[in-house]
Formats: sequence, structure tokens, C-alpha cells
Amino acid sequence: MLVITARGAEAPTTLTPADTTPATAPADEAPPAPGATEPDGNDGDASVVIPHRVLIDGEPVGPVWSVTVANTADEQDALWAQLELDLDIDPELVDPATNVVIHFGPAASSSCPFGPLAAVRHDPATGYLYPELPVEGGPGCTDDANPHAVVVVVDRADLPDEAFTVWVANDDPPACCTDDVIRVDAGELATPPEPAPDTPPDASESTSPEPTTPEPTTPEEELPAGVTETTGIDIPSGDIQVGPADLAIAHADGDLWYHPGILGAAPTAPFRLAELTDPRDPVVEGPPPNQVDHVAGVHEGAVVYGDCCEPVSGNVLAADGADSERLQVMAGYTPVLDPTGRRLATANSFFVAVVDLTTGPQWSRMLDDEADMPVDVWGVTWVADGESLVMLTSGADGFSLQPFTGTVPLEPGVAVPIGVEFDPTLTRQVSIAGVASDGAIAVAVVETDGAAPTFLRFHDADTLEEDPSRRIGFGPGTTSIRVDGDEMLWIEDEELYHRVGDGPARLLGDGYRAAWFIR
Repeated sequence: MLVITARGAEAPTTLTPADTTPATAPADEAPPAPGATEPDGNDGDASVVIPHRVLIDGEPVGPVWSVTVANTADEQDALWAQLELDLDIDPELVDPATNVVIHFGPAASSSCPFGPLAAVRHDPATGYLYPELPVEGGPGCTDDANPHAVVVVVDRADLPDEAFTVWVANDDPPACCTDDVIRVDAGELATPPEPAPDTPPDASESTSPEPTTPEPTTPEEELPAGVTETTGIDIPSGDIQVGPADLAIAHADGDLWYHPGILGAAPTAPFRLAELTDPRDPVVEGPPPNQVDHVAGVHEGAVVYGDCCEPVSGNVLAADGADSERLQVMAGYTPVLDPTGRRLATANSFFVAVVDLTTGPQWSRMLDDEADMPVDVWGVTWVADGESLVMLTSGADGFSLQPFTGTVPLEPGVAVPIGVEFDPTLTRQVSIAGVASDGAIAVAVVETDGAAPTFLRFHDADTLEEDPSRRIGFGPGTTSIRVDGDEMLWIEDEELYHRVGDGPARLLGDGYRAAWFIR
């Protein structure tokens, strides 16, 4: 039996109403006043502190990317059963007549765990009611997803008057979990639900209108298990004109720039697409700042790119012109357009997804290993014919390439180990570099500390086996390699080089961190 204790108790004791408190603030920081409006510490938006009493704070139980609102005693019992907890709670602590119980199930990184609950907040701008959870550890956080159950009691009178959405953070959910938020209408939880009558009323005395048949909510053809379909993915249009010699380049300070014509004889002035935090700045605590991890290309005048890795699900973004706002598209790592430019693929540790940019639907397949734990995903690409995807993952056997069909049901194939061990210090960076002119999948193995050689490897698109005779070595200062057909880009000591076929390398400039072809 798990005995709920008050914060600060020296020995386990049964929690009673008298010794419950809101989440404890650090000793040198006064706790936020209930109902106070102040920046929430995550994104600077003003939010309101919701008074609450903590039942569970950080137990490694329950699902991740999940929330629950228990509005009745039966729903509370169902919650404890879901969390597989046998709780000893004073019955006066939770009164369904005046309280609701809320469970938050965020995904925690094992190397950057959450600290104690700092507050429960409601952001009127986003509508989210969420836990404020400080992140410990860093710099550098693994992207595994571990249970971190937080359960609180909130008085009905302290809930927002307007409609709100219960979620694990003040951010939109990843594509895997858009249906897992709980939307609460204005006043819906102000009073407990009416108990069901013991016996149904006499139908002859009923004055209620005849029930109407609801519209079907499932597709005509059922989707396979583990596959979901969502709509509403919208990539904004922009005014960027694409040329055959253009590149997108992440500068050394982290900002993403567009360089028109840089591969040609008459380049024009570059312009900044997005401003990011300088990755060279020291990180005192918490994870390092997000960095651009891939540029997919241009869709209807907007550059589609991704940054990583907060939140843990990653971000697919768009820039519609110079110094664009941060336009959120969906969750995921290393977004990539198919050869026609009509479909966008992305993946993270929870799902692989394909979006049809012409008709709108998004199909996602959940990912998990044999232990039902998230998969460590490092990149994804389309094969040359656009019929399938190849994903780079890591596990106990090191790095592997795994194929997926490019259309529903996004069926996974057999993963092929590539013979490269995972380095937990992250000095070895492994990534999908692109697709060669013969369709081979290019994989870069970059040793950032110079302790081992850096190589570009080529894997057959059908068998995913490497052809060692094609392996290309790079200097110890290399940090980024990209391949498109018979062309290559790489960064060595912040200098950007370009090569076509077996021709000479050409220096394009310096002060750069990574570069991507725009085709």
C-alpha cells in the first residue's frame, strides 16, 4: 500500500486535510499566491496559479502523454486502478461534491528528470491547465519517456470559469496524442454530475424529444491497430522564391538563414529565417537550447524545418519569410518532404507520421519496443521512389535502419543493425545524411571529439546493408554532412564545403554549423 504523506514529513503518515499544502517552493522563493497572474517560467506567458493539494508527485507509474479528470468517486477508483496504486487517503481529503481529482502524466527524460511540482497553472491565452514541473540535469537530455505521475485535488470553485483544456504542459500535444487532452466546457465541473436514477422513467410519461442518430465518427474503412488519422495540419504559405542553387544554413550562433544562389556563380544577399538561442552559450542547468535539426525544403513559399529537443517530442516548424515568427506545424524530429514535395514525413520516440500536404490528413503509427517503451529515433528519410521510409533508431544493439511503408498502414519492416554502437556521452553523432543518386541511404557517423574517424556510409535502399567500398572519410573537425544525389555538403571547423561527384571541394564560407540543400 502506498501511504500518501505531506511534504516535509519526516516519516510516512496518512495524509489528512489538515496537513495538505500546495506544492512547496524552494526555501529562498515564496510560493505563488493562489490566483496570482505571473509568468509561468516556461514560455513567459501570463498564467494563473490554481490552488491544489498534492496526492502524488512523481511516481513512476501510469501512461505518459496522458491526463485524467476524476469527477466522481467511481472515476477516482478507476484512476487508482489505472495507476495500479493502492492508496491510503483520508476520505475527508477528497469530497466529490466539492473537489475534482486531476492526474497529469508527462513524459520524463531519465537524464533530465522533473523536480517536485512547482504549481498547477491555467494560461488564459492557450487555455491549458497544466503542471509546472522544473527540469533537473543537463546539458544534454536523452529522449526516452518515463512515467511521472502527478495527481492533485482541486476545489471545484477554484477551477477556471471559462472553458479550458487539461494537458501535461502549456504546449500543444504531439501528433501521437492530440486526442488525449481533456477539454472542459465553461462550468462543466462546477457541480458534481447528477446521480443516475435507480430505475428508468416510464417511457409513457417522458416528454423528452426522440433521440437522433449521431453522425458516424469512424472512417468508412477502419484503420489498422496502432494507426491514427487526424486532420487540421496546416503549413502556412510564404513568399520565399526557390532557386536551384539555394541552401538553408544554420549559422554558428544557431540562427537559421536562407542563402539564395550560394551554390551558383551569382549568389544574392542571404536573409535570416529564424532566430534561435546561441548553442555556444554555457548551460548552467536544464537542457541545452533547441537547435535546428533538419530542413525539409520549401512548401508553397514557406521553409519547413525542425528543431530539437524541447519538448521531448520535437517540433516541426515553418518560416514564411525573413525573420519569420515561430510557426508551429506539428511534433516530430527531422521532417522530410517526399520526392514530389506533396507528402511530409517525420518521427520521434513515440510515432512515425506522414502528412498529405495536398489533401490534409495526417497518419501516425505509434512506436514501441518489446517492453512497450518508446523507441530512440534519430532521423527518417524517404527512399528515392517515394514509396517507403527509412528510420534511424538506436537500442541495445546499437544503431539500426528500419523501413516503413510510405502509405497507410505505415507498416514497419525488419530493422537492420548497422554495426555502430550508441555513445551515451553523445560525442558520436549518427544521422541520416540524405539519399545518393543511385538511391542508397547515406548515413553520417560523426565523432565530434576527434577520437575516431568520421565517415559517410552508403546503405542499399532495399537491403539496408552498407557497401564498405563506398565509405568516405572526413577530417576530425567535421560536424555536419548532407547528401543529395551526387552532391555533398559538410561543415569542418565551421567552414562550409560543397562537392559535386568526384570533383574538388569548394569552400562556400565560414561561421556555420549545418547546411541543407533546397530542391
